[in-house]
Amino acid sequence: MSFNMKVTPELLELTEECVRNSSIDPSLYGKYDVKRGLRDINGNGVLAGLTEISDIIAFKNVDGVKTPCDGELYYRGVNIVDLVRGFLSEGRLGFEETAYLLLFGKLPTEAQLGQFNEILKAQQSLPKNFVRDVVMKAPSRDMMNTLSRSVLTLYAYDHAADDTSLPNVLRQCLTLIAVFPMLSVYGFQAYNHYMMGKSLYIHNPSKKLSTAENILRMLRPDKQYTQTEALVLDDISTGASNDIERATKIARAMVTKYGMSEKLGPITYGSDDSNPFLGKEMGHISNYSEQTASEIDEEIQSIISTAYQKTEKILTDHIDELHRLAGVLYEKEKIDGVEFQQVMDGNLLPSGMAAQALGQEPQAALPEDGAQPQEGGSASQQDQD
Repeated sequence: MSFNMKVTPELLELTEECVRNSSIDPSLYGKYDVKRGLRDINGNGVLAGLTEISDIIAFKNVDGVKTPCDGELYYRGVNIVDLVRGFLSEGRLGFEETAYLLLFGKLPTEAQLGQFNEILKAQQSLPKNFVRDVVMKAPSRDMMNTLSRSVLTLYAYDHAADDTSLPNVLRQCLTLIAVFPMLSVYGFQAYNHYMMGKSLYIHNPSKKLSTAENILRMLRPDKQYTQTEALVLDDISTGASNDIERATKIARAMVTKYGMSEKLGPITYGSDDSNPFLGKEMGHISNYSEQTASEIDEEIQSIISTAYQKTEKILTDHIDELHRLAGVLYEKEKIDGVEFQQVMDGNLLPSGMAAQALGQEPQAALPEDGAQPQEGGSASQQDQD
């Protein structure tokens, strides 16, 4: 017998019966001072509990008047804007450090963060056949549905699920922090395969990578990701191996073939008389000493390090433009030089879901020919202008 999910005429009739006999007079909410969810009758938030974990500032007192302001979010008293700036400027791993701050109420020392990372990595595994039996059996377009089902099922695998002692609850929290990225990616891959007809890829996380890097690794068919992607989510690691390999080849050619090293001068080092039967590397002949080879390696290292630092600074200095560009490309896939410059200048912004993800006001969609709306156009476009 199949699972019946149709809304029948009988169910519609019963729905009307519910509405007729289950309505409450709205005036009673005021009479008994009943809160509607987490808002009072005027739309103001109500006190539902006490916490020192986070704080949101949505209003400020201006000349004695409660005035809306740009929202500010604090984790344990630390403004998240300052938190993110610290990650970007110092190259720290953001996810793990923020998790430590939320759990323990202070930013960790380097030693504390290292120990915390090791604990998370030790918890980074799922029960045998869990992905097959739980995640893949009922894929969902709703990620929260996937996560909630997975957490409920993990209860059955936990030998101390009902132990509410603080050490055990902390263990459970750290386990969920460690496996949530895996459950999220595997849930997405299952949905992509079973509901969207795409190929299925299930990769294990690497103990050597951060949480953000592992998300990228598990998402990609070839486990690879670029330096830009790694910087946006966290930091750079072995995932950008292809970029590093190509950059190293270019730097070596600059030093040994094109004479672009001030230290070694405009000289070609080595010959490229390769034997097609031996292969290119075996056919390469070195006509310089070991000391010169060491100096060549030092020059290559210097070029790569200088270029990396410059690239990282450019990306960090223009992180807002990078996010805008990603949002626009997500929606349009391709843009020309003029549109690219508009994005960099802040004149072309993402719209719809991409804008919401970046925390920006959606821009009104431009006409097909790219012309700006004339007088009487949409309110959002006029406000922006």
